[in-house]
Amino acid sequence: MQLFAVVDPIYRLWMQFENGPNEPMRRNFAYRGGRDFDFNLDGLAHYGLLPDMIQDMKNIGFTPTQLQPLFMAPEEYLQLWARAERAGAAMH
Repeated sequence: MQLFAVVDPIYRLWMQFENGPNEPMRRNFAYRGGRDFDFNLDGLAHYGLLPDMIQDMKNIGFTPTQLQPLFMAPEEYLQLWARAERAGAAMH
């Protein structure tokens, strides 16, 4: 019962989040008075469209397992960079 008293308020907030009225996303403009970008029309025109790209990938059926390499890419890049630095140091 003690654990229930702790978890229940958290669960209720989560359910409110899951089932509550979520405001639709508003269009975002690159600069005041400028054009807006749509991933479906412009592709990955700038890094601000990454969330749209990921959502589109989920919409067409990508599984979390298939998306995992996308999220691991920064770590793998850093590991590659570290290996390159070690290899360069070994050459001197």
